[in-house]
Amino acid sequence: MAKTPPLVAIVGRPNVGKSRLFNRFLGERRSIVDDTPGVTRDRIIGRVETSLPLGRFLLCDTGGFEPHQGDNIKQSLVRQATFAIDEARLVLFVVDGREGLHPVDEELARMLRKSGRPFLVVVNKCDIGSGIIDLASFRRLGVDAGRLLAISAEHNLGFDELECAMAAALGRKLADQPESPSAAPILYADDMAVPVKPAIDLIRLAIVGRPNVGKSSLLNALLGEERSIVDPRPGTTRDVVDATINAFGKSFQVLDTAGIRRKSRVSDRFETYSIVRSLGQIEDCDIAALVIDAAEGPTEGDVRVAGLAFERRIPLIIVVNKWDLITNKETSTQEKYKQKVLDSLRYVAYAPVLFCSAAHNFRVSRLLQIASQLRDESNTRVSTSQVNQALEQILQKHTPPLTKSRSGRIKFYYATQVEVSPPRFVIFCSHAEDIHFSYKRFVENELRSHFGFKHIPLAVHFRTRERAPRESTTNQGHRSHP
Repeated sequence: MAKTPPLVAIVGRPNVGKSRLFNRFLGERRSIVDDTPGVTRDRIIGRVETSLPLGRFLLCDTGGFEPHQGDNIKQSLVRQATFAIDEARLVLFVVDGREGLHPVDEELARMLRKSGRPFLVVVNKCDIGSGIIDLASFRRLGVDAGRLLAISAEHNLGFDELECAMAAALGRKLADQPESPSAAPILYADDMAVPVKPAIDLIRLAIVGRPNVGKSSLLNALLGEERSIVDPRPGTTRDVVDATINAFGKSFQVLDTAGIRRKSRVSDRFETYSIVRSLGQIEDCDIAALVIDAAEGPTEGDVRVAGLAFERRIPLIIVVNKWDLITNKETSTQEKYKQKVLDSLRYVAYAPVLFCSAAHNFRVSRLLQIASQLRDESNTRVSTSQVNQALEQILQKHTPPLTKSRSGRIKFYYATQVEVSPPRFVIFCSHAEDIHFSYKRFVENELRSHFGFKHIPLAVHFRTRERAPRESTTNQGHRSHP
C-alpha cells in the first residue's frame, strides 16, 4: 500500500540559505512565498524525488522571516517555526557557516530539542575558498557529528552526505523502500518526464478540506461506525486515518487527516500549514474529495486546496456538507449554489458537486459512486488514430495561430495519448512556444468534449518538432510526410 511521503521542514534564521537549499532539492528556481490570495500560497511546498535510500518526500520552506521593528526575535521565530515543526517528520535546521553560531540559532535549537522532532543541523555556505569554517562551534547546538552536515546549496556541495543523513533520520533502509519511481516506464512530454502509474484495483480517496467542515463525520458515515479521528489539541493529530471500503464493485482506501483549530483562533500561518496536510494526501491519492461547509461556502483555503488538485491533475469531487442546515431552499437551490461554488473554484469547474449531510447520512454513499465513475473516466485510453482524427476536426474548427514572427501558421503534425489517470496527451507541432494560452485551452476543451472527459482534469502538452515522425495530421486536414 502506498504511503504518503514524509514532510521535511526547513527552518532557520533569515538569509542563511533556506530557499536556496529548497530550490536545490527541487532542481528548479521556484517562488517560495507569495502573499497574493489564491493557489500560489502553496508554493512553500515541493515534492522531491531522490535516489534510494532517501527516495521521495515533501519539502517545506518556512521562508526567511524578517522580524518587524520592535518585535521580539524569539516570538517571531517561534511563530514562524513551530507550525512547520509540528507537521514535520524531520527538520533541517539551516545555519550560516560563514557567520558562525548566532544566539538566535541557539534559541531555535532549544525549541527543536523541546519539540522532540528529529533534526539535522545543516551548515550552509561552506564554499571552497570562503575561508575556514568552524564546524566545532556548532556542536554547542547539542548535536553529534552525524547530525552536523556541511554543505553549499549554491555550489551543490555535500548533498550526498546530507541525503544519507536524512534517510537515516527518517528510518529508511534500502530493503524497506518501495520500488524506485525511476523503475517505472518513462514517457516524455514537453521535456517533462512522466512516470506511468501502475495499474491497481484499489482507489485511494482522500478527504481534504478545512477544519470543522465534517471530514471526520463523512468518514464515520461511510464506515457506519464511530472512530477517534480528531483531537482538539494542536499538534497531536498528525497521522492519516484510513479505512478500506468495498462498494460499487471496487475497493476504496478512504483517507482522512485530523483537523486543526479554526483560523479565528490561531494565526493565519497555522492554517497555512493545514494545507500541508492536504497536500500530503493529494500527492498520492487517486481522487480527492474537497469538503466545504454549506453554510459558509467556499473560502480562500478551499481555493488553495482546489488549486493543488488542479496543478497535480487529480480528479476532484466537491462535497457540500451540512446541506440539511440550509433552510431557505427556495432561494438557495442546489443549481444556484453549485454555480456559486464553481465560480469560486474556477480552476476545477469540471469537478462534480455532491450535496450531502454526513451527520444524517444523507447521500453520503453517492461519494463512492461518483469516485468510481471518475476512476473509470480517468482510466479511459483513446487510440492514436482517434486522437489524430479529433485533432483534424479541432484544427478545421479553429485555424491554428500565426507564429510570433508571422512567417506562417503553426503546423500540427501528430498527437497521441501517453498516459491515463489522468489522461495525458502530447501534440507535436512547430513553434510550440508561440502557441497562446487561450488556444491551448481551446484544444484542451475540444479534446475533453470530443472524448467525453466531463468531470476529470486533462494534461495536454505541446511539443516542438519541425518534422513529423510519421505521416501525420496538419493544418486544414492535409498530410505531411517526413
